Amino acid sequence: MNATMVKLPAQLQGLLNERLSEEELLSRLQETRGLLWSFLNQRLSRQADVEDVMQETWIRAQRAWPRYREQGYFRAWLLRIAYRECCRYQRKHHPETADRLPEAADVETPARKLQRQERVEQVHAAIQELPVQFREAVWLRIVEELPFKEIAYILRCPENTAVTRTRRGLQHLRTRLQEEM
Repeated sequence: MNATMVKLPAQLQGLLNERLSEEELLSRLQETRGLLWSFLNQRLSRQADVEDVMQETWIRAQRAWPRYREQGYFRAWLLRIAYRECCRYQRKHHPETADRLPEAADVETPARKLQRQERVEQVHAAIQELPVQFREAVWLRIVEELPFKEIAYILRCPENTAVTRTRRGLQHLRTRLQEEM
């Protein structure tokens, strides 16, 4: 009887821990929703695509949550999942544009109206022309304001490589923008 009594609280504790873990994941997903939306919106041209990939990212994050190890990189972990889902989605639904960064999404928001200004368009065009590896690193660093360690995690490269890609991408941007002025 003692063995059963000892076992039961451990089973209940396991169920309680699992429930708390799910609640923690949902809370963290809600906290990073804006970041995730911005990241996907930058990579995908249609709102329907953004919504599909965001939903798939959340599903994959829920499935992978038991394997997630807390290291302080939740945002990077989630954006890495989103990045992979975005690549899968583009390969499946838009293979002709899978290696290009698409135009801004179709939604008309105040932020989008501001982007129509000439200078912002020049910068956007210059970013579009960057090679993929530089473009992604520059976007994550400048727009998403992620540290190099998280960029390296998302892009699956050493941290020094993330720094180099970002710096080279920014050098390309400066050169291109100076030529236009």
